[in-house]
Amino acid sequence: SSLVGMERGKYLIIRIPRTPGLEPSLMSGNSIKAIFLYDGTIYVFMSTILMSVQSPAPLFFISCPETMQRHELRKDLRMDCSIPAVILEKDKVEYNGIITDLSASGCRVTIPNTAQIDAAFKIDGALELSCEMLGIERDSAIRGTIKNLAQDEKRIHIGLQFEPDNSSALERIQIYVNRILDIVH
Repeated sequence: SSLVGMERGKYLIIRIPRTPGLEPSLMSGNSIKAIFLYDGTIYVFMSTILMSVQSPAPLFFISCPETMQRHELRKDLRMDCSIPAVILEKDKVEYNGIITDLSASGCRVTIPNTAQIDAAFKIDGALELSCEMLGIERDSAIRGTIKNLAQDEKRIHIGLQFEPDNSSALERIQIYVNRILDIVH
């Protein structure tokens, strides 16, 4: 299923999955348990089906949950950000990028996608990251392992897990993340 829309405090609109035999259980008044994954967190809540429709698309409306449980899959909380950084791949080629989320154990870096670098990155490959704003200079870049890769026509998104061998850089990152999370949470 996918969330199509919502009206805050009233209902959620969900696309009915194409599962044979599911429709009879989606009757108005039936209770459902919703479980979904979003940005490294599992959310669980109970709800009631308000109505379902088949046209113009198979959708059902459920009541907004009163309570919701959440379970973090990641070891460390991540924060969204836009911090300029430089990554250095194994052939010592540098790429300017933006750190788009950051935690004490890793980050996501986005770089421009060009034909020349499309094949430069592989899952479990090694990279180094420097970031002047976080006090991580090029001569003391933090090493990491690529754990996630995604790309589109314009960008490559690299999920990087930091290696624990650079404790002073990891400590600076943890202090920065904690300060930001104290403000926004």
